[in-house]
Amino acid sequence: MTDYTRLVLDRHYSRRGFLAAAGASAFLAACGGSTDSDSDGDSTGTAEGGVAEGTLVYYNWADYVNPETYKSFAADTDVEVKKDFYESNEELQAKLQAGARGFDLVVPTGYMVQILAESDLLQELDHSQMPNVDTNIDPKFTGLPYDPDDKFSVPKDWGTTGFVYRSDMVKEAPTSWAEFFELAKGPYSGQVMVLDGIPEVIGSAAVMLGYSYNTDDEAELEEVKNELIELKPHIQAITSTNYKQSLIDGKTAMALGWNGDGAAVAAEVPAEYVIAEEGGEFWVDAYSIPVGAETRRLRMRGSTTSTTPRTMRPRPSTRTTARR
Repeated sequence: MTDYTRLVLDRHYSRRGFLAAAGASAFLAACGGSTDSDSDGDSTGTAEGGVAEGTLVYYNWADYVNPETYKSFAADTDVEVKKDFYESNEELQAKLQAGARGFDLVVPTGYMVQILAESDLLQELDHSQMPNVDTNIDPKFTGLPYDPDDKFSVPKDWGTTGFVYRSDMVKEAPTSWAEFFELAKGPYSGQVMVLDGIPEVIGSAAVMLGYSYNTDDEAELEEVKNELIELKPHIQAITSTNYKQSLIDGKTAMALGWNGDGAAVAAEVPAEYVIAEEGGEFWVDAYSIPVGAETRRLRMRGSTTSTTPRTMRPRPSTRTTARR
């Protein structure tokens, strides 16, 4: 384990925030675990009685799961979790499109669920193996536009995208994207970070200009591009992982970011998280099973079940991103 991985596992705040559905452990159990593989990636088999043994390979955002959850899951299932991390949805997409296989569980944001499913990179879920998940999900998080039939995803967390600022450093108390951009290009130039996320940055600039967060109008996107080009020289860093600590350390004054990180900063230092007056993103992150996963039905201790393979079928749909 690298020092970076140890550091991530020792943290207690998620990268973004609010729990959308109970039964996370139940979904992990339903996903099962891939068996230990040799150097060529071939699985070595499972134990009798449908109990998966070995390792569940979890490709996820860093700093997004309470470390105690991994311990509880291992204790209940005899399956250890091997963790790998990405910094953006596009990094996840690129890795799967490049042919990476062997991940059992991934956590894309809603719009990326749809992209991956349409690219035949996700397996269809068998809800008969996830009764606790279906029972505990708030209905408002089912049938969402990116997965209207809930075939490829189970909601994990939800939240918003806005900006956070150090209230002891930024005396202007901004409440809008227009003010955020103005201050970033003015007195706080070089002290502002933005996320390493295409929708978050482009969408926020679009709503600042009065357009839809999801605009695909070429003329509007040209205006957005010009705004971001003008902003670029003033940006300290483009990152989804380092801005929280940099704000806490006082090295950064403002950052475009997620609500969970805003709360984490405010718990340590004087800071405010703002959903801009013009609007912002309402996001849902989801569990999905990628192609190539050695998924099996997995029983908790004391129950009985049988090993059941997943099936994969493509689903046509129209890409939609939620907007607050």
